Amino acid sequence: MEKKRISECEEQVMSIVWKCDEALTMQDLMEKVNQTFGHQWKPQTVSTFLSRLRQKGYLRMERKGRLAFYYSEVSVEQYRKDRLQDVVSMLYGGNVDAAKKDLEELKDLGIDLKLDFILNHASAQSPQFQNLVKYGEKSEYKDF
Repeated sequence: MEKKRISECEEQVMSIVWKCDEALTMQDLMEKVNQTFGHQWKPQTVSTFLSRLRQKGYLRMERKGRLAFYYSEVSVEQYRKDRLQDVVSMLYGGNVDAAKKDLEELKDLGIDLKLDFILNHASAQSPQFQNLVKYGEKSEYKDF
């Protein structure tokens, strides 16, 4: 079953879920998203994104006592593949060979193309970008 596209904000929430090895509560997610992306989201905002992600099939929720824990239903690897297929479909009309040809030509020119599907919406003023500028290869966001 094809998953529905997710918004930039939903991608940011999912990026935190994918980075963590354990299930997170809404409070955990809110704190991490706010810290990572420089937001000041309130619980209701995060709750709305979590609800949408559940409806779209990206997350599942399990209750343990009074707390709700969120788990990824889609791996980051699968999401990257799906997004890459979207790009090939949009830019190349689904012609994978044409996309490969362009990638090979770039490689021959010494250009290493990296696709970024999570932080591609961040501005130069974002905390993540500023961290990369400041710390370079030592930045925690180097491979984010």
